[in-house]
Amino acid sequence: MVEYAIALNVFLLLTLGVIDAGRAIWTYNTVAFLARDGARYGTIPSHSSTDIQNHVTSRCGSLLDGACVVPPPTRGACGNPSSPVIVTVKYPFQAVTPLVDNLWGGGGVTLQATSQMYVEQAPAGGCAS
Repeated sequence: MVEYAIALNVFLLLTLGVIDAGRAIWTYNTVAFLARDGARYGTIPSHSSTDIQNHVTSRCGSLLDGACVVPPPTRGACGNPSSPVIVTVKYPFQAVTPLVDNLWGGGGVTLQATSQMYVEQAPAGGCAS
């Protein structure tokens, strides 16, 4: 009985740690997708920085719990390959189990992803700022 109680604690810690690590990986992949999606949305010349930020924030609400932090993206110049649109998404991740959270430093982890893509060349006068 004593051996089972000791082994059960270790087994539960490993199981919950794997579950929390899997949740963290899934959440990071979602954050990276949101950054990529925002950069892709920003390649359309008529979309402004505010449009991009609103698009990513609304998508965050449907994919995650809406707690994403989306700083204003850097808007690239139309048709200029040296000036891409850059979108960064940050998300505060909190582990479910306090013991696993303490192993990661306590207080959660901020997951961050950045993506950049080039803005397409627009017809004359069709590029947003």
